[in-house]
Amino acid sequence: MKKGLELKLLEWMVFVIVMVILFFSTQTYFATANYSRIYHIDRYCMLAFLGISIAVNHGEIRYKSKDLLTIKIVILPYIFLFAVSVFFYMTNHRASWSSIINTNIQAILVCLTAIVSYYSLGKDALKGVLVAAIINYFIYIVTCMIQYGPLALFQAGSDSMASRLLEVHEVTFVFGILIVYLLISDYLKSRSVKNSWVVLLAVFCLLGFKRILLLAMLIGIVVYFCARRAKKPNLIIVISMIAITLSLMWVFLCSSWDLLTGISIKFGIDLAGRNWIYSNFYPYYNFSISYLGAGVGYVQEKIYTMSTMVLNNHSIGLHNEYMRLFIELGFIPYITYFILIWPVSIIILYNKVGYRAALMYFVLWIVTGICIATDNLLTYPNFMLTFWLILITIIKETPDRSEELAIK
Repeated sequence: MKKGLELKLLEWMVFVIVMVILFFSTQTYFATANYSRIYHIDRYCMLAFLGISIAVNHGEIRYKSKDLLTIKIVILPYIFLFAVSVFFYMTNHRASWSSIINTNIQAILVCLTAIVSYYSLGKDALKGVLVAAIINYFIYIVTCMIQYGPLALFQAGSDSMASRLLEVHEVTFVFGILIVYLLISDYLKSRSVKNSWVVLLAVFCLLGFKRILLLAMLIGIVVYFCARRAKKPNLIIVISMIAITLSLMWVFLCSSWDLLTGISIKFGIDLAGRNWIYSNFYPYYNFSISYLGAGVGYVQEKIYTMSTMVLNNHSIGLHNEYMRLFIELGFIPYITYFILIWPVSIIILYNKVGYRAALMYFVLWIVTGICIATDNLLTYPNFMLTFWLILITIIKETPDRSEELAIK
């Protein structure tokens, strides 16, 4: 028994170390981010954890019917993306096979890591992510105070060097999604998580000061508390369909330099150079129903060849996941993908688990969906691992719909 507990502790510690490495691997300040090797580093780290986890559990993963539902919700959208990418590779060869394999396998590995870590470590997996994120960000806080002084922490949200240092993109989003989850779950009511943890996360999130994240968190929480008393998911399904339409309108807007730049000037919106970033891809796609994509991985592969997509000696992302997915999937597969992950998944969760699980899932996507309009979140391994871990926790800890009906 003691040996088993020691092995579990070792597995958890390995998971935390892996997460710390993953956080640093995607960040630029300490020159750890190199997009040509990120996939290799992340892949080896996740494979190492999966190997240790399988060894600790003697090669056994026990599951129930609800667990299979969880795996389907998490994995199937990526299987769809991979299948579409293979089809486009076979028909138009716009993206290389290595790019398609690396990008899709990376995303699937993130899902498998989330699944295995939860089924092996339970709630401690999410705790491990939290500990790793705090360690990661604490180093940035200490670095900021050493370089610019303790009072520099109060410059968060400004245009100062200290603020730029504290604006650690991926880990700030991780703090945000964790705060939303804790606020809409039963953790605070049951006091299994102390309020001080939420306060700490909120402070770190404010220091990171991503404006779109703060807006997304507010909207997500408002939607949850407005829709939580409903019995059926009709409202959130309608909202999800409207969101798909709005995402297409956003892609259309971003596909026109004149429209996007004109609106930003008229309303005084600082695009932070995103209009210039998007314009680099105008020759490679067109916004039309007949447009066929190039496969997932195409955009990042193209970025590697563009000298105009380099900042501080490293390649930058497109900073618009809707536009990226449209370019890589094409019009019809793009709509199909978002129908799968929003209305279809909401209906499945409602029928199999219950309304609350479906609502919480959609709220997580509201926060993420707003942020990906101007950022690269869906390609961030740490954020997506946290996202899927939270979703798995929600499904596992929510009573089945059959149990809810029996209680009533």
